[in-house]
Order: sequence, then C-alpha cells, then structure tokens
Amino acid sequence: KIPLDEYFIIDPPILRYADGTYSYNCYHIPTNMNAGELSKDQIEIWDFSGISLNKESLGKNRDTKTIQYMSFLKIADEYDLVFNDDGCGEAENLVCLKEVDEKTIKLCLVHCKGATNGEVSNDIRNFYTLCGQAQKSITIKHLGLPHLYRDLKHRNEI
Repeated sequence: KIPLDEYFIIDPPILRYADGTYSYNCYHIPTNMNAGELSKDQIEIWDFSGISLNKESLGKNRDTKTIQYMSFLKIADEYDLVFNDDGCGEAENLVCLKEVDEKTIKLCLVHCKGATNGEVSNDIRNFYTLCGQAQKSITIKHLGLPHLYRDLKHRNEI
C-alpha cells in the first residue's frame, strides 16, 4: 500500500468547481463557459414508441426493446464503426467513428439514459443525470483517441 500523499504525486486528483474550472496537481485550469446557445431547430426529436423509457441498456442479451438499441438504429448509417461499449467502465453506451478524410476521424459519444420512473417529465433528476454524462463525454473526448482505443480494447478483452 502507498500512503495517500505519495499516491497523489503519482496520480493527482482532479477537482471540478461549480464555475466549470478545475484543479489538477498544483494548477488551476480555467474553462471557457460561454458555449453559445443551442437553437431549438438543432434538436432532433426521436420516436421511442414501444420502448419502455426506463429500459436503457442492451445488456448481454442484446435486448432490442431498449433505448440503446433504438439509438443505435438511428445513428448506425452515419458512421463507419459503432462500438457497443455498454457496461462497467464504459466510455459511453455507443462509441461511433467515421473517417472524414485522411487526417480526420469524427468521434461521436452516445450515452443513453432512461427517464426517471420511465416517464417524460420535468423531473430535474433527468437533467442532472444528462449533465453529468455530458461532462464525462467531454473528459473522454479530450483524453484523445489513443486513450479511448486502449480502454475499448481492454474492456473487449475482459
């Protein structure tokens, strides 16, 4: 066992603050919180009729009556490769890649979430859950494709 102060030298914690900034090691890292506005025209509404809104995951049985499977069907044709990365330690439920040109790979991270009590509502817990997943996606994106590749490969080998 390693004493905590020594471990933090090897693997410093990241502290995230309410204003969007964070601390890593001895550094305070500001974040540009002006993300702009999202127009309602940019929001695409999907029909999940026939799917229980609290049945999120494909699972090991590859259940097709889930939010994750319906999401896969909606986006599969847009990407060259779609990984089902659902499970413990996942990057996201679906990791999508598309070769744009010789120097560019488009990465899309899709995290599926069921609605609280399986119902569309104004329940703030749904919003907080999605915000947490968005933060996770940003972190994964900024770690880069080589890191994501190692994680996907490792989980596939388990």
